[in-house]
Amino acid sequence: MKRISPKQAKSQGLARYFTGKPCKNGHIYERYTASRKCRKCTHVKVKKFSGLFKFCTSCKKKLKKIPKNFRYKSKKQKVLTFRPVCRICGREQVRKYNITLKGKLSKQKRDKSYVASGGRKTKTARAKACALSNLRRARIMNATPKWFTEEHKKEIQKIYMSCPKGYHVDHFIPLKGKNVCGLHVPNNLRIITAYKNLSKGVKLI
Repeated sequence: MKRISPKQAKSQGLARYFTGKPCKNGHIYERYTASRKCRKCTHVKVKKFSGLFKFCTSCKKKLKKIPKNFRYKSKKQKVLTFRPVCRICGREQVRKYNITLKGKLSKQKRDKSYVASGGRKTKTARAKACALSNLRRARIMNATPKWFTEEHKKEIQKIYMSCPKGYHVDHFIPLKGKNVCGLHVPNNLRIITAYKNLSKGVKLI
């Protein structure tokens, strides 16, 4: 078999190449140009996991080939792969990693980037999300009038921002009442306790 380097194989447009050198598992075999993986290793791996189940690499528990034991290798390409460890061992590995200094630093970095991107961890973002979701619901119910402006929208956002924990922003006249329907405008909004809001339903109280 002709020996060729991966660069030459790539330039010639070949799918496989042969160097004559053993791989990390000792196979002297052809390799794929794209991934540079040994063909023999790939075949052994496929053969090893081609049965009805495989073993968890941590606790040696049997894992059946069912959907919950698969996970995405690449979400964009929607490529599924068999999970190497069971869910319990996977959670334990994540917990141990989060305790380490590296895990704590990575979590802080994620939190900072999440807040900087306007994620729901900020109070302003939570208020905007609540205001937009209610506005959408109101539009579906035709409860938003034609004279609704950006100023009204900002006023509603301020009301949602001022709502403390354990309280809800409620429509004084319900949007979909039995006898009368209200509008999704600042004058029709009030802050009441969560219990009172959930218990009243669509009643005019």
